[in-house]
Amino acid sequence: MTKKTKATTSPAVQAADPRGPLDITLAGRVFSVPPLPLRWNREVYPLCARLTAAGLLDRLGPGGTLALTADDIDALAEIAFWGASAADSTLTRDEFEALPIAPTELVDAFILIRVQTGGWLMVPSQAA
Repeated sequence: MTKKTKATTSPAVQAADPRGPLDITLAGRVFSVPPLPLRWNREVYPLCARLTAAGLLDRLGPGGTLALTADDIDALAEIAFWGASAADSTLTRDEFEALPIAPTELVDAFILIRVQTGGWLMVPSQAA
């Protein structure tokens, strides 16, 4: 699982629009996920809130090990699909479901997509 994020806009554009697109990678494909519109947030934000409240990020173990249930994976996949389809409007559910997406990629996508809901801020990591 990667800890860095990469914005796809220039620093000048980011200053004007701090919620510019963020890149997620699923099965080797990069999707530049824009801030999500309200109609999509009605689906995505509650899923993100449920996973966060359930302590998903607290269950990440050393070396990127995960303790995920089937329900967690289903919710993460749903969030990832909404984010990926926001980036690529031609992506179908069937195409998405056929991608060989690793659980770690779903968790990485979750972190960035929850930022794109506007309900969470991205906090840059600080050196110790």
